[in-house]
Amino acid sequence: MTFKEALEDDLEVFFNLDEFAEIHIIDGVEMPIIMDEDALEELKVTQDVDYDGIYKSVLLFYAKTSDIGSKPAINALMEIDDNMYKVIGASSNGDVLKIIVGWYED
Repeated sequence: MTFKEALEDDLEVFFNLDEFAEIHIIDGVEMPIIMDEDALEELKVTQDVDYDGIYKSVLLFYAKTSDIGSKPAINALMEIDDNMYKVIGASSNGDVLKIIVGWYED
């Protein structure tokens, strides 16, 4: 087994639907993602970020880069489960994207 194959196996553990991941539809494509409300709350405290006054809903989730394609740009629109969100944060470690999106009513 190569190192790359071992990393892919590790990703499959985290994105296992019986463990952490759930299927969601992102931009019309079904994929496993990991929603992380705890990380979002920690971000609000440690970085003194308050999304509550701006957005009705904020989500922080992890997705495989291979499923999303590439790191989305800030302010890009992203449809998640039939709701349109705006990307307010995104980072990548190569194989996994951490994406923060916000939804607000016009």
